[in-house]
Amino acid sequence: MGGPQITSQTSGGGRQNTCDAARQQGQGFILIAVLWITALLALFALYYSSSARVQGLQALNTEKWLTQLSILQSGLDWGYHEYRKYAANKDLLQSQEQLETMSGQELDLKYPRQEPYMTSIGNQTVAVQIIDLSGKMGVNTVDEERMRDILSACGLHEGVRQTTVVNSLLDWTDADDMHRMEGAEEDYYLSLDPPYVPKNSAIQSIEELLLIKGIDRELLEGTSEKPGLKDFLAVNGEQAKMDINSASASSFYIIEGIPEQTVEDIIAFRRNEQVDDLADLTDIVPQRYFTELQGYFTVSQSGKIEITASMVTKEGELGQSLTKIINQSGS
Repeated sequence: MGGPQITSQTSGGGRQNTCDAARQQGQGFILIAVLWITALLALFALYYSSSARVQGLQALNTEKWLTQLSILQSGLDWGYHEYRKYAANKDLLQSQEQLETMSGQELDLKYPRQEPYMTSIGNQTVAVQIIDLSGKMGVNTVDEERMRDILSACGLHEGVRQTTVVNSLLDWTDADDMHRMEGAEEDYYLSLDPPYVPKNSAIQSIEELLLIKGIDRELLEGTSEKPGLKDFLAVNGEQAKMDINSASASSFYIIEGIPEQTVEDIIAFRRNEQVDDLADLTDIVPQRYFTELQGYFTVSQSGKIEITASMVTKEGELGQSLTKIINQSGS
């Protein structure tokens, strides 16, 4: 009888150990499951927290963008209003000194010029540039001789590369497939990577010049040491001479050897008052340069006005901007 009793006790202990082990395994599984669930919940919480933060930042950026857009649009409206006021009263500028003496008030007319006018919109300073597009020559109408003068001013003097740019520009806009010397037609552009075909019609954007053989970004935009094609040419330019009030400061370097001080004096003059006649500048432009000045510049208004409003940073630099082109009727 002793043997069976021992066997029965041993079997019961084994079952108990098995149950304990199973219970421990179950508890371990539950613990692991709880840890996984906790980790997943933490990840979900982190995701939704990050998502909410991103959405919040996006909302703030959208609000900031809309605020800046509203300010810039207000700047354009201010510039347009000031131009219309000038257009209606510009004849008064010829008697500006007398009128100001009689009235005791400044004749505040914002005439078109390259230098921007400053205005405050809310707590933001905005620079508003009002220029007449006659301040640049027409890229589709400029003649070959004047184009060579422009290229020389941009640092591209007589030689193969200058001829390449001049003739490639002509090949780009003409309707035939005949190559000018050092020029380029369809076969050249199709050999590029990626390939494309020439326009064979009028240029519609000044950036289009970058597609033409021989013209790179530096030649188009210029550097701190020399002007670029953008300083002289515009799609909407209409004449062979540039309006001296709206011409860029860099464009004066088309006059070979003109002193930097003379250029600064011209800019200072037009910043304070409109140049009504080139003769107004005889006292500040040496005679040896004045003749050339008359060859490249004039006093003219096309009625096509470009208004640009730019945010002014705390450092006094120009930030984001908005531009529109109007004509005298405001369309």
